[in-house]
Amino acid sequence: MPDILDKVVAFCLFIILAVFVPIMLLGMKTDMSVQGYMEAVVTEFVDKSRVTGMIHPDAYEELAMSIDSVQGGCEIRMYVTRQSTAYDEEIHKKEILMEMYPDHADAVPFMLNKGDILSVSVNTTKPSFGNQLYSLIIGGNTHMTYTTYSGMVGNVAE
Repeated sequence: MPDILDKVVAFCLFIILAVFVPIMLLGMKTDMSVQGYMEAVVTEFVDKSRVTGMIHPDAYEELAMSIDSVQGGCEIRMYVTRQSTAYDEEIHKKEILMEMYPDHADAVPFMLNKGDILSVSVNTTKPSFGNQLYSLIIGGNTHMTYTTYSGMVGNVAE
């Protein structure tokens, strides 16, 4: 009887190691490729906004479409920190978009001041396939932050 139980346990372990682990590793590799792409897209958006001194609606829409085309179910978090002598003011994505897209009018750029810090991060709202398998086998959190990037307006290397 113990001999049969040993074979069943060995077979189950074989299935886990031979099937699930390689698929999980493939999914994780895909997640890393997606993360690299998102880092490049977010970095380009933030750097372009820093150099031009504004967040242009076309640039934001291009960022959103690029991220959505690669990995659906992502949330873009964006805020601007305005530094003044008395205190730092944070302007969040909702306020930025309301200023960029006023009611019944054409989209206008959101102007940044020299010294403002623009921060953008991309988080998942639903786990990817690789992340789900990793969570199933190893356990842990299924949501992840793909990238976070920020920079100061007017602080450009010459």
